[in-house]
Amino acid sequence: ASTLLRERIRQLPPFDVHERIEALIAQLDSDKFPVRQQATEALEKLGRLPDPALRKHLRRKPSLEVRQRLETLLERMDKL
Repeated sequence: ASTLLRERIRQLPPFDVHERIEALIAQLDSDKFPVRQQATEALEKLGRLPDPALRKHLRRKPSLEVRQRLETLLERMDKL
């Protein structure tokens, strides 16, 4: 069983968490509310991990919607 598991793990594509965080942050500016909401929830589930990326995007003066979502996420992370 462990040999089969090792073989399947090798077959999985590499996962770059930083790319995933950047993609989720980009989705915060989606025209579709459900996409923005899902991205917000996914970022929140990552705990403090996305903190530096969120702060970087906040310094770029994003749209009001994105800024509010970033600030809310950062406030929640500060409480962790």
